[in-house]
Amino acid sequence: EPVAPGPRPISTYYADFAISHDGSAIYAVRMPSYPERAATLVRLTGLDDRNLQRAEVLDYAELTEPALWDPGFDASAVDIGILLFNSDDDTLAVAPDGQVFVVAGAYGRERVPLPYADEEEAEVRANWPGVTDADIELLTTKAPLLSAALIALHPDGSRQKVLTIKELVDAGLLRTDGADASIAVAASAADRLWIKTHPFG
Repeated sequence: EPVAPGPRPISTYYADFAISHDGSAIYAVRMPSYPERAATLVRLTGLDDRNLQRAEVLDYAELTEPALWDPGFDASAVDIGILLFNSDDDTLAVAPDGQVFVVAGAYGRERVPLPYADEEEAEVRANWPGVTDADIELLTTKAPLLSAALIALHPDGSRQKVLTIKELVDAGLLRTDGADASIAVAASAADRLWIKTHPFG
C-alpha cells in the first residue's frame, strides 16, 4: 500500500556572512522557507571557547520606517527581505566601530511571471509528474523588487539609511534601463564603505 508523503521539510539556510573586525562575532542572514519573505540577521559569538551563542539582531520585516527608504515609498505595504541575486553579492559588512551595514530589498506581494515562465512550466511538467500548481507558481513567478536600500545598524540599536538604488540612479552613478539592480557592500573603516552596484536581469 503506498505511503502518503508527509509535509515538506523546512528549508532554512544562511545566505550571507560577515565577521567583526576583532573576530569575536559572525553575523549571518538566516533565510526562511517559502513563502516567508523576511530574513533575520543573527550574531554568533563564543566561537573561541566553544560556547556558541546566537542572538537575533534584526528582523528584516521591521525595516519599514519611512526614513530608511526613498521619500514617498510605503515600506509597510511590501515585504522586506535580503537583496540577493547571486552568490557574489555581499549584503553585509561590519565596520571596526561595530556598525553593521545591511542591504535590504522591498518586494511587491503580488508575484509576477518570469520572462521564461511558459517554457519553464512546460519543462517542469514534462519532468516532474507530481508537480502541483503551487510548485509551478513558485518556479515561474517572482516577487517584483520595488526598492532597495543600504542601511546602517548602529551599536545603540538605531538605524539609518545610507543610500538607495533610486538615489544612485538619480545621481547618474547607476544605469539600470529598467532592470533590477544589486548592491554589494564592504566596510574597511568606520567612515569608509566600498559599494559595488550592477543591473541584474
